[in-house]
This record gives sequence, C-alpha cells and structure tokens, in this order.
Amino acid sequence: MEGSNTPSKEWHLYTEIFKARKDVNAVVHAHNPFTIGVTMIAKKFKPVTAEASMILKGVKILPFKRPGSEELSKMVGKNIAGRNALILRRHGVIGIGSNLDEARAVVEAIEEDAIVQTVMRIFHKSV
Repeated sequence: MEGSNTPSKEWHLYTEIFKARKDVNAVVHAHNPFTIGVTMIAKKFKPVTAEASMILKGVKILPFKRPGSEELSKMVGKNIAGRNALILRRHGVIGIGSNLDEARAVVEAIEEDAIVQTVMRIFHKSV
C-alpha cells in the first residue's frame, strides 16, 4: 500500500467486496445507529418505505463477527452477490454502487427506513 495514511483495519473487507463484485466501484461502510438498533431485535430487514423498497436489493443481516477480522471479510465477500447492501449485526452497514453517490444513497436509504421502522414500533405499542 502506498501513501501516508493508515488504511482502515477493515480494508480486507473492502477487498473481498471488490473481488466478489467486478461491477462495484465504491463501498460505503457506516455505523448507522437506528439500523443497528432495529436489527439487534429483528431477524430480517424488510424495507417499509417506498424509496428503500426501490433502492435496496435483498438486504441481509449477517451475524456478528469481530470488526477487522478475516472471518468478517470472508463472510461479507460470500454474501454480497446479488445485493447492494449488507447489515453487520451489532456493527453497521455496507452499501455498494458503481460510484460513491450510489453507495451513499444505499446506506442512507437503510438508515431512513430503520428510523421509520423505529417510529412505527413506538406508536404501534402506544395505540
């Protein structure tokens, strides 16, 4: 690796995505608080908003693996086919795209949908 900046300890994870998906030019990895919270109690992530339903393709929640571990990297590489997002339980989200704007839009759509799901759960219990 070249340059003066130290790469993220999760650079292996990104490498596995690029190996598995030749069509991907950008990866966004974020620690979305609402998504993490919703998926700690849910077994699946099913979008409820129109936007998320149109943008997201088969989002899967992966079991917790230590951040930066080879085990996490391999698991992500094996599960990214046919998807544009993955949720890493207790960790965060990964969005991919042909460019950074697409990958960022995926991550934002997941978090916005998780916020709506949270609001739905709050009001459903109070009705």
